[in-house]
Amino acid sequence: MTKEPECPRTVEEEFGNPQERKRYTNTWGMTDEQLVKREVDVRELKRLYPKLPESWIEMVWSFVETKGEDEMQNIIKNKLWDGPPRERDRPGTYYTMTVEDPA
Repeated sequence: MTKEPECPRTVEEEFGNPQERKRYTNTWGMTDEQLVKREVDVRELKRLYPKLPESWIEMVWSFVETKGEDEMQNIIKNKLWDGPPRERDRPGTYYTMTVEDPA
């Protein structure tokens, strides 16, 4: 008689209840009001720009919301983001964003 393997945990035990998980992580240290504004603005931006990935919209919104107008104008005026990046990634094989064999 072979015994069926037992599943050690349920999906809810492993990942938590999906309704209880947060929609956004607060990595930028925003207030609750900013998080609500983010959700409303991102929803509107997704409607206006349906072909853009939601993650891009969220990233740009978070950057614009947390940076001051002076810093944004400095980036545009001095063309800080034009051209290739100043630093390149080290060569190697990447698995889930970890350098496995750095040069």
